Amino acid sequence: MPSTLEIASWPASESYQKDSAIINEFAAATVPVAGVQSVFTGLQVEKPNGYLVVAWDNYEAHQRVAADKKKFTANARKLVPAMAAPRAGTSLFHGVFADTTLLERVLSAPVVEIVEISPKDRSEVAQTKLQELLARMEKVTNSGGKESAAVAGISGPVHERKGDWVALIGWPSVEAHGQDVRDGPMGGVVKELVTTCKVKLGHAKLRRHGGAKL
Repeated sequence: MPSTLEIASWPASESYQKDSAIINEFAAATVPVAGVQSVFTGLQVEKPNGYLVVAWDNYEAHQRVAADKKKFTANARKLVPAMAAPRAGTSLFHGVFADTTLLERVLSAPVVEIVEISPKDRSEVAQTKLQELLARMEKVTNSGGKESAAVAGISGPVHERKGDWVALIGWPSVEAHGQDVRDGPMGGVVKELVTTCKVKLGHAKLRRHGGAKL
């Protein structure tokens, strides 16, 4: 079954940086919600940002939950202690992924690279080339160690931003990613990607709070 990931990030509070358990109440309340497949949270490696990744059955499932504003707001308040300032600097979007087996492997990796991709050329021809490039990335990162140290990689369209994509790659470590880009075929993929697209990326160490495997 396909999975839609809600991917949110925000400047993390000092309390959350010191004790990740303060997000547990929010996660515990989210796991049993109808339409939720699994919940992951964690901190970004490069800077003190918090990450929330919720796997939903589909985008509409999330919207149905959000429509109950009273319950939705009450649960969202449980996330506030993890934030440096409520809503300030918060980013949220949904990525749609077809292969949940790959998605499970990616999100269970020691480090997850999250890459937001916005093509500079919005034409259909450019979109086709971007999808071909992302297919190359997936081939390399899912080579079982033959072409890359990656655990697994997957990409999917961003629901809210037509033409934009998000790529998720699981790595043993940030250092392994860096070495792959320097010495392996990922270097060519990255070079072409940053030439043709606006790219925003970060690495997060995620932990699962509950829910079935994807």
